[in-house]
Amino acid sequence: MRLARKYDESVAIHMIGDAACEQALEVIEKNPAPAGKRDRFIHCSVLRQDLIRRIAQLPIVVDAQPAFVPSDFPWIENRLGKQRLKFVYPWKTMIDHSIIIAAGTDAPIENVDPLLSIYAAVERKSPNEHHNGNIPEQKISRFEAIQMYTLGSARAISKEHERGLIKPGYDADFSIFDIDLFSGTPLDMLKAKAVKTVVAGRTAFDRSKNKKAPL
Repeated sequence: MRLARKYDESVAIHMIGDAACEQALEVIEKNPAPAGKRDRFIHCSVLRQDLIRRIAQLPIVVDAQPAFVPSDFPWIENRLGKQRLKFVYPWKTMIDHSIIIAAGTDAPIENVDPLLSIYAAVERKSPNEHHNGNIPEQKISRFEAIQMYTLGSARAISKEHERGLIKPGYDADFSIFDIDLFSGTPLDMLKAKAVKTVVAGRTAFDRSKNKKAPL
């Protein structure tokens, strides 16, 4: 941490449990990120309420992997016990505290398909499960889940002034699907197929040509 700050750099720290998060916070609270940059806490699988409040006071981005929810349940209850389950992947609580969240898949550990991760953030279960979700009070909206992938990811690298939105003057970074991701049910969203993907103004994928384009 001292070496990173010496060069005016932020840090990215992988953490699963609340003890790891607490240790990282103790160091960062004494050595906050340089102006204009944000530290990243990757995974944050278990967060107590007091840790969420401390994260909210700092320029920290939580780098989340929603696919962990259907992957981890129900065995995670055996590891943590019912009392601590309320602290597992608390994205709704973090959003309510105005914490920046960026979403990813942690591929190849989980499926790289972002729609599956968005579904997991919204429904807190896998598509073949028939229940109200794991810890349903932590469900978020499709808009919030997609924003984690777009604006959230741009904010994670402090590039929200030029990426993460479709806006004049911003880099052209977007994907086009054959259906509206906000229409129908979350299950309907999983039927969407990518038509085109543009990265920094260059076409990276075009289904009409059925191939990836070189970047």
